[in-house]
Amino acid sequence: MGKWHQGYIEQAYPHNQGFDYALLIIKRID
Repeated sequence: MGKWHQGYIEQAYPHNQGFDYALLIIKRID
């Protein structure tokens, strides 16, 4: 799951930093 989040964040970051930030928080909680 961690790798899935990481890969998704890398792809989504330039498109939607706000959503990326939310996923980053979820990843840290996980």
